[in-house]
Amino acid sequence: MINKINKLSKSEFIKVFANIFENARWIAEELYNQKPFDNFEELSSKILNIFETTTKEKQLKILNAHPDLANKTKISLLTPDSLKEQTSAGLDQCT
Repeated sequence: MINKINKLSKSEFIKVFANIFENARWIAEELYNQKPFDNFEELSSKILNIFETTTKEKQLKILNAHPDLANKTKISLLTPDSLKEQTSAGLDQCT
């Protein structure tokens, strides 16, 4: 599987990894430039390193962009991935 990831075009790669962190496409773009990956551990490590070495302002922006769990008033603001996550966890059924 890691070989398939390494062979993705830039646009395909970014499409797959764009929302690893909520609305932080730039992380996927930077990650793409660090290919190839030897294994999933290296891929994960590089994702975390990008986040951990960015400015505190960017880190806070990413954390603040993550939607509140089960906040039905903001459901229209969720990315498709977040909506799927919350629905599969049953958070759409919370009152």
